Amino acid sequence: MSHGAGAAWLVLLAGLILKMALLWSLPTSTPLVVLLARFASSFGIDVVVALAFFGASRWLPRTAWAGAIVVALLAAVDVTFVATFGQPLSVHQLAYADGGSLTQLSPQPLLASACVCVGVLIVSVALWRRRRRLRARAVLAFSLLLGGAAVGGVGADDDEARHAMGLDQEALVAFIGLRGDAEVGPSPELDPSVGLRLPPASLVPAPRGVDVPPQHVVLYISESTASRFVDVETMPALTALVAANGVQFEQHVAESPLSIKAIFALMCGLHPLPSSSLETTAIPRIDCSFLPDVVRNVVEDPARNAGVVTTRLSTGLFHGGYFAFTDKLAFLGERGFDVLEDGENLAADGVWRNGWGVDDRVVVDRALRFLDERPDPKGPSLSVLIPLVPHYEYFLPDDAPRPFGEKTLVDRYKNGLRFADDTFARLVAGYRERGLFEDTLFVFVGDHGEAFDEHPHNRLHGTFLYEENLRAPLMIIQPGRFPVVDGAPPRRSQRPTSHADVLPTILDLLEQPVAGFDISKGSEVLDVDGQSAFGTAPPRPIPISTLVGSGLLGLRTPAEKVIVDLKTNSTTLYDLTRDPKERAPIRDGARVTALGALARSTAAHQERRLEAWAQASEAPYLQRVAAASGLVARREKVFNMERWCMPSTTSSTAAVTVVLKADPPIRHLGVGVTDRSRFARRGAVKVQADIGGDNRDDDVVNVVVDDAFLTSSVVVPISLAAHTLSVTLAPNARQAEVCLWVQP
Repeated sequence: MSHGAGAAWLVLLAGLILKMALLWSLPTSTPLVVLLARFASSFGIDVVVALAFFGASRWLPRTAWAGAIVVALLAAVDVTFVATFGQPLSVHQLAYADGGSLTQLSPQPLLASACVCVGVLIVSVALWRRRRRLRARAVLAFSLLLGGAAVGGVGADDDEARHAMGLDQEALVAFIGLRGDAEVGPSPELDPSVGLRLPPASLVPAPRGVDVPPQHVVLYISESTASRFVDVETMPALTALVAANGVQFEQHVAESPLSIKAIFALMCGLHPLPSSSLETTAIPRIDCSFLPDVVRNVVEDPARNAGVVTTRLSTGLFHGGYFAFTDKLAFLGERGFDVLEDGENLAADGVWRNGWGVDDRVVVDRALRFLDERPDPKGPSLSVLIPLVPHYEYFLPDDAPRPFGEKTLVDRYKNGLRFADDTFARLVAGYRERGLFEDTLFVFVGDHGEAFDEHPHNRLHGTFLYEENLRAPLMIIQPGRFPVVDGAPPRRSQRPTSHADVLPTILDLLEQPVAGFDISKGSEVLDVDGQSAFGTAPPRPIPISTLVGSGLLGLRTPAEKVIVDLKTNSTTLYDLTRDPKERAPIRDGARVTALGALARSTAAHQERRLEAWAQASEAPYLQRVAAASGLVARREKVFNMERWCMPSTTSSTAAVTVVLKADPPIRHLGVGVTDRSRFARRGAVKVQADIGGDNRDDDVVNVVVDDAFLTSSVVVPISLAAHTLSVTLAPNARQAEVCLWVQP
């Protein structure tokens, strides 16, 4: 067999196996004719690719053979993704999977995919070793039959046509992504009378309690915490605390099942972008009503303090993960936080750490130390904590309790929730020990839900808009406002809330005194989308969206949910009062069509509104430092995450000195070897930062990063009074590539 024929048959074999997996994964309600049409169309691309390799083998036999193996292995790997998520792997998904683990995938298809990969390699070797000529007329005939239609579909103008032709299910086309993400589209003309139903219970205001404005505010954003798992068994400390001292909002949802979009909504009081664009890259410097700024305006207002100007509000944000993941610092930096620290800042010796972040107990201890380090121990404070656990793959430190065992994925997840419960209790205990508990407003909110195959291919959180993906806990805890009432049932509210409501709710409980601001009617002074959860204004439908791979958007109330699939141009309505598990979708009817148009219109309006919003005119801090220092700032992959940094290369013979000029002074210095250098094994880099400017030993900070994953980057605090920092890179024989980043 010739190299060309062998390569062609290899591509066809792997494509055939993937198509069988795709057919198996499609809903049983799909008509047989549709199944066969999608199979034939997507397989047609495999035929065209096979023919291309067959032709290329006449000039580049080894290259064609290697390319065929890569394409075949991609199809083999896609067996896992199809069986788990219902769609092949794409480059776009890889951008969201930095530092991920294969344990998030279903074990059975993962094993099947591994077997297919091994099979592909065995067949590759067998075909390569055979030298008998084989005529490829069958390949050519099949490609002429199916390839023309399939290739025409690659350039289809809309995702609906591509979906109908099965091209979104073809391994190579899906991975490369020949077209962009699904678009929201223009706003249609709407009937103003069309809207989603609201159940009567949602119109009842939540109990406000006694008006006692707190001195301290804690916003605790719990990772991947689904509200249906928050109970006495799994999270006993939290449930007991809210029963005695707070209110639980049982209809709270995330607008999007993605963490960074949740952080945006919580910080700005705005619904996030209804697209796959991340706020940290599309609108990172949006001039919104940012949480620390608006809280500072309230607690430092003399009108609130009987004419006496209080001590300046101390603010800190502490993240158990890494700011570099989804470029959080581009959005959070220079936003009024006195202290911003993440897993790289806190990754000291002996601290449990992995590719996602560090031990949350260290995060809590740092937040408590921040309280102790306030300039005025009696001054007000705002602390935002974004811990790591229970992020998939539901890992835990070795000494963490595992009361639910580890037989299933759900068991591991519930262990993570118990660890999160213990971590939050540790924080509350720290406030009690400091005598601050009675004077603190605690807001516990989950960033999004978590799915465990409640619907086909719905695992983790980011791909669908089912209740298991969106429903997250919101608990408001303030002992002075919600004292214990013997014999009274726990305070629960059915008022619908979303992340955009959290900021105005905090302001409401702080007794916002600004003239013209009526929190019960929404916002007149602050430009926010949210409403106070304790207000009397009628609740509104909540816009929801996720365009990571699936392209879904919609609207939700506790009574109904409408979802628009932008790829298939279909609209689905769920009656959540009769069908809370979303098993019986309503697809037909004029009202469903009208609600789909309303969802599209709402999303299009929000996207235009945010993209046109005023952005800060000043460049981000790192870019300013780079420009002042005569350096270049660009995005580089470091520690499996793309981040802005100032790249440099070590010399093989002499030290390289980089002088950084910064205003305000640098407070944290980050050093990392690029992933390109790490994969090439160019070795360790020793860095000296002279914080005194005179090279005295006591003014030099030494940093070492190397090719090992967990030690390829580090962030160190810098006590720098001057506006200049000298950084020296020691010689390295292999000329390693180094990135430097700084924080004020």
